[in-house]
Amino acid sequence: MKPFILFITGSSASGKTTLYESLQTDAALTGLEFHDMDENGVPAVGRGPWRAFRAQELLYAAGRAHDEGRSSIICGNVQPHEIIESVYFKQAYNVHFLYLEIPLSALRARTKERIREHEARGTFDESFNKSGYARVVQSNREFARRVKVSVLNQKNGHVLRTGRLTKAEMHAAAVRLTKEISH
Repeated sequence: MKPFILFITGSSASGKTTLYESLQTDAALTGLEFHDMDENGVPAVGRGPWRAFRAQELLYAAGRAHDEGRSSIICGNVQPHEIIESVYFKQAYNVHFLYLEIPLSALRARTKERIREHEARGTFDESFNKSGYARVVQSNREFARRVKVSVLNQKNGHVLRTGRLTKAEMHAAAVRLTKEISH
């Protein structure tokens, strides 16, 4: 089996973390390295320079693992060009991008639920501010469009439509993908 680096990307509320966590706990996937861009928390500048820095940091770690024959799965809002244009990217790497596509109606519903969760915990920030709900949905839609086009333009780009899939179906599709890209 050849090592790979798989970036799971998509808009907020597309199911990235749900899928990532199910893969991370799958005993059949032991030996893979797992990283979530947000695993150490997100600073206030998370939507800007920190996110780009974190993507580079995780690519570097995944590249080292790849060089040693290990595979990595990385979850977060990553755009393929940020990875491919990185000084840490090597053409020899078996890099793939899995874009999670979510219908607008599901994005709206999940965003509202997140606002309720943050309200209950008292953990509002600018992305979960009730008055900014429409702005958050629009921002997620714009990000999703850019990332989807970018992923589809990649030789190793894959799309998983998550809106009507169960967690188990998402998991099974991602496991099939990891098997395909490692052979």
